[in-house]
Amino acid sequence: MDGEREVFSMQPPQNPYSQPDFGQPQQPFAPGSQQPRGIVSLDAIGEAWKLMSANMGVWVPAGLIYFAVFAVSAALQRALQGVGPRGIPVNTPGSSLVSLISLFVTAFLVAGLMKMALSTVSTGKAELSQLGSGGNVFLSVVGANIMTIIIVVIGFVLCIVPGMIAAAGLLLTIPLIVSGQGAFAAMGASWGALSKHLGSAIVLGIVLGLIILVSLIPLGLGLIISMPLLQLTLAVLHRDLFGAGATRQNTGYAPPPIANPNF
Repeated sequence: MDGEREVFSMQPPQNPYSQPDFGQPQQPFAPGSQQPRGIVSLDAIGEAWKLMSANMGVWVPAGLIYFAVFAVSAALQRALQGVGPRGIPVNTPGSSLVSLISLFVTAFLVAGLMKMALSTVSTGKAELSQLGSGGNVFLSVVGANIMTIIIVVIGFVLCIVPGMIAAAGLLLTIPLIVSGQGAFAAMGASWGALSKHLGSAIVLGIVLGLIILVSLIPLGLGLIISMPLLQLTLAVLHRDLFGAGATRQNTGYAPPPIANPNF
């Protein structure tokens, strides 16, 4: 009895108004988060193809819309071009205006395709309505495209290798813009990430370029598949180097205090 009284006396007094112990609090829930793997690999193309195959009902119509814009633009430019010496086509004010309009329209579609691609990589699915959601970033895409073309052309003029390095280092510019960065910041972030993997990035860029080139051969019809595949591959690469998925956490709430039934 004395031992029992001694043990009982060692128990800390309880506050009758204290919150009952419901166990350990739950950890915050972060749905679908994906950590960066820090690699650049041709496996990104294979993963992009699997993601596209699982969502053909969305990606084929998106590719058809992009191809239709490309085909109409190309046809209008050819129709409005003049004929120079030796029958060589030359640009006219009309064909130049069509080229300028095409630059903005295709940038708008590419921004939408990239939003679809990032969504597919992050959640496993996308919606066709996202194709028209690039209005808030397409001007940055236009600016980045122009600066990238200038940098790559200068690189190829000086020597082919610098052009290839520049093109490879800027592969992630569009995904980063669509993710919320400005044109200059996206170009810098892309170079900062890919410059650590230049060899692999150059190989990946060459393979992607060949895929697009081959897809243009049958009147550009291959763009229906190659453009979505390109955007998905870049989205996979973006995830591998920067991560993807939900960043907001549901912290939950603490249950309200209840009255002590013994009071």
